[in-house]
Amino acid sequence: MFIALPFLLCLRPPCSQAQYAPHPQAYSLTEFNGLLGIPMTREISRDGTKVFVDTTTPPSRPGSKGSHTRTFWDLERHASYTWDPADNARPCGPSVFEGDGGWGDPFVTSSSMTGEMIKGGARKSGTETVNGIAADVFVISSPQVNGKVWIEPKYGLVVRLDMGMGNSPVEKKYEVKSLSLSRPASSVFALPPACSAAMTKPLPKTESQIKAEVTGSRNDDFLDNNSDYPDPVASKNSCTVLFRVVREKTLEPVRSGFQVALITGDVVNHPPRLEIGLGTDGRAHFSAYEVTGQLRDGVLRIPNAPKDFQIYLHMINADGGGESLMHRECFHPEQVLLATVPATKGKPGDPPVASHWLWVKSGPLATAPGAASPPTPAMATAPHPISAAGPAKVTAVHLHLVPASYTGPCPSPIQLVADITTNGPGTVWYSFLSGAVAKKTPSEGTINFEAAGIRSITLEGTIRETPRVPDTRVLAAMQDEQGRHGPQTTRSEDVPYNRTCQAK
Repeated sequence: MFIALPFLLCLRPPCSQAQYAPHPQAYSLTEFNGLLGIPMTREISRDGTKVFVDTTTPPSRPGSKGSHTRTFWDLERHASYTWDPADNARPCGPSVFEGDGGWGDPFVTSSSMTGEMIKGGARKSGTETVNGIAADVFVISSPQVNGKVWIEPKYGLVVRLDMGMGNSPVEKKYEVKSLSLSRPASSVFALPPACSAAMTKPLPKTESQIKAEVTGSRNDDFLDNNSDYPDPVASKNSCTVLFRVVREKTLEPVRSGFQVALITGDVVNHPPRLEIGLGTDGRAHFSAYEVTGQLRDGVLRIPNAPKDFQIYLHMINADGGGESLMHRECFHPEQVLLATVPATKGKPGDPPVASHWLWVKSGPLATAPGAASPPTPAMATAPHPISAAGPAKVTAVHLHLVPASYTGPCPSPIQLVADITTNGPGTVWYSFLSGAVAKKTPSEGTINFEAAGIRSITLEGTIRETPRVPDTRVLAAMQDEQGRHGPQTTRSEDVPYNRTCQAK
């Protein structure tokens, strides 16, 4: 997988795309990719709708760890299974996807690259062999970039790219180390037992299916902040955001019974600290940033909303809510942002339901009646007393990501695994602060301890773009018999996402 560079070269005058044979559906290939600064090696085996990818990335900075992951892509079922070869017992999906999931077929990305190239003064300089692969060589020379690209002549596969931007020295950025067009052995696609067991279970719903259920099959009217790609125009516009809460499916407005905290500072580079507790009345106690008093008929007005902001929604004695890092999408000068909550309260023991965060593109909800009232000045609320928990406590919370880091095509699967330690029995409340993750499982819930010890909880999800917030973390606290948690909330260390999404 490499980045399309549309300004590099034109392969054949008058800059028309070369005619190549259809992409092979069975092959084995090993590639090196250093285009994003962190060298990555991928071993790829494909046999029709079955794809196996082994990815190795060295440490990105001193003191950090590299990563080694393996992923099986089932293109027929639109599901992928990723595991850590150092720990085959860990759960491995599945993650569902639309289309081919953008897994990064090098033949497809080569075609995309050559198809986008425009006239740039490149010239063919001859032919050479790269790791046993015959290739046409093109010289690149322009004010923006200099270098060479080697193209395999039958399929148009880029087998090597040497490049220097501007006055930078020319360096090898991409290279196919080996290529076989024979069908891989069936043993290549063998999965560890944990993944084999996962394949026998029903697949989770796709993001489109979930979105249709939440919006009453009106997908085209909304852009999901955590699962849809940003709109190239709306994401650059400015607007005033009108935030409101609605019921799933019917999208009927909810005008009361919730609290909101809003952070509009530099939430990407300097995420602020916010402690949240729960009182006996079911209300949240935010250490700062609460703006519930600014609601007008259930609508929060955010004038000249920043490009990125953090929002927290707490439903009082009801399901739904959560937190999300919002990336502004302005389809209108006054842009409605919705948070969905379940139509009915869940039964005791049901897993918590997280809200969906939807930018309204069109339709009757694109305006918010009653939102014109001027807001009161924003004030940070002081902490409220929080009721004491039982004698048992959460003594430690540790978080790690699977895989530990990733560089490649997105969406890509991710698991946030929290190891929670208590000094006695009880029910522990936990909350993953993970706004950059499009979640497949709830980010908040409870876990029961029969005795003191360590238990793990996993948040499944996908990364759709390079995270704009550098770190993620987990909160945990012991609950009392009334389901209250606090005042002592234990926080995990901040764990870097270490994820970079390459362009398709």
